[in-house]
Amino acid sequence: MMKFAAICHMYKAVKFPLRCLMSARHLTMVNIPVTNNIKLVTSSENPLKTACNPYLKDPSKNNEAHLVIEAQKQSKVRVVTSENERPIALIFSWMLAKEKHVTKFVKFYISNGYDVINISISPMQLLFPVSGSQVIAADLLKFLYTNKELKPKVVHGFSVGGYVFGEVLTHVRNQPNSFRPVLDSISAQVFDSAVDFEGIPAGLSRAMFPKLVPLRVAMEAYIRYHMKVMQNKATTHYMQSSMSFHGTIVKAPALFIYSKADPIGTEEGNLRLKESWENAGIQVQTKCFEKSPHVSHFYHHPEEYSTELVSFLAQCGLVPQNFQTCVSKMKEKL
Repeated sequence: MMKFAAICHMYKAVKFPLRCLMSARHLTMVNIPVTNNIKLVTSSENPLKTACNPYLKDPSKNNEAHLVIEAQKQSKVRVVTSENERPIALIFSWMLAKEKHVTKFVKFYISNGYDVINISISPMQLLFPVSGSQVIAADLLKFLYTNKELKPKVVHGFSVGGYVFGEVLTHVRNQPNSFRPVLDSISAQVFDSAVDFEGIPAGLSRAMFPKLVPLRVAMEAYIRYHMKVMQNKATTHYMQSSMSFHGTIVKAPALFIYSKADPIGTEEGNLRLKESWENAGIQVQTKCFEKSPHVSHFYHHPEEYSTELVSFLAQCGLVPQNFQTCVSKMKEKL
């Protein structure tokens, strides 16, 4: 068996390239890195100077959507918004997600008046949570706490993103006085192909080596070994995140999207989570597809996926009430 270090060397974690400006038809988006794993994506009429110079101070004196970064250190980045504050969508990406795929969902929220905070995670950060995923969760909460005017309204998690959100919930439980208010504004939760901790070996190995079966098998075997021998440094933290996720303190309505054919974000796992949340008084809707692969439900069922998501967000009052127009907009952006 190849050594883990050698395998990881062959597949580095994805880091989204910094682009000051992206355009899609009439949609302009600006990426502002908070850390290597967290970035704020916003739409502004004049964003370039604030995105390209993070130390420039130029507070807005009118109602336009200007952003200015004033601090210098990763999670302590300070964003100054204008009086017209925009709601925030938190997108927890799947493992090694390609930028072009995540951007499709980012565009949907941006086009509906949101700013987006995109959170990603690498294989090493998953395997060593104390120095990895838990740091990302803490950085996200510190950033939102520092910028209290940024109000998260939607959590949209994909695959391992459910685990990362569980780490966020664990961090909030440990420091409720500081961070509980950060999550109070959340009005809707969407989880696509959510994975519990028992799906980590198959899910991570498949994400790293989707086509190289021998390496995928070797990696899955290593991860199972890793979870066994690193019980205190890894598996215990996965289980704690799972407990926090199942016993979430966020009571906003939820939509679970999954497939009967998904061996990673299984139907059984999603139904267990649904039962836990409904027992806690959370309204849960589900959309189960028959055969679509892991985190590929929109790709295989764009019409149904779009209608289900937009209908759910409209019920929560988070997208325009003009339902057909919003569905058409989503299909166009995605």
